[in-house]
Amino acid sequence: GGEEVLLSVMHQHGIHNDRDLYDLYHGHRSDNIDLKQILIHTFEQKCGAEIYDKLVTYLTKPNNKNVTDHIDLKVSHIEGVKPEWKRFHNTNEASQAHALRRSEPSGSRRSVRFFPVRMKVKWVLKRLMKNDDAYPFNEPVPQTVPGYYERIKHPMDMGTMNEKNERGEYEEWKQFDQDFKLMIVNCKEFNKPGSDIVKMCIRLHEYCKQIVIKYDKTMNERKNLK
Repeated sequence: GGEEVLLSVMHQHGIHNDRDLYDLYHGHRSDNIDLKQILIHTFEQKCGAEIYDKLVTYLTKPNNKNVTDHIDLKVSHIEGVKPEWKRFHNTNEASQAHALRRSEPSGSRRSVRFFPVRMKVKWVLKRLMKNDDAYPFNEPVPQTVPGYYERIKHPMDMGTMNEKNERGEYEEWKQFDQDFKLMIVNCKEFNKPGSDIVKMCIRLHEYCKQIVIKYDKTMNERKNLK
């Protein structure tokens, strides 16, 4: 079927999941293969180009609507293009994927959850950084602040978190959550209790909890509608 052909093409060119696709799209590989032309050659012009466009959309335009099901082409000669990093729909496919994961080298940067996490972090940060209490936390604390970097050994801010997310460093939600909490702890440690900036960081933390709950609820509702 179409799924098997697409997976086979991807695997032949070293693309086993979304991390591999991300590296290829952003030119982080030395072989510089032209995935679009490969897909067009395999699936013919119209369908191959459509598949490629879907993959590009998946990588470059994360939003609520495509967190879980980014790629699902329904054309006459392909029955639902659903690459490996999506949910499997039968035991045979799941078994094949399990065998593939076991064959990957230990320590390789693989994570089928990479993009859902990246998109969640992006969604949350976008809203946090626009909050009225966010401006002191959107960029690193200036080096000119007396004593800050002597007392705070592991500084963190939301601008840095955003850069880490864009580089793909958050492969699990808890990694982002730890950085955000580190930022809050640093603020409370350096500043006087009850000061305006401490109050701001507390309100920002509460707001973060609220929008994370909202995001998770929205995603769960979307899943239940399918």
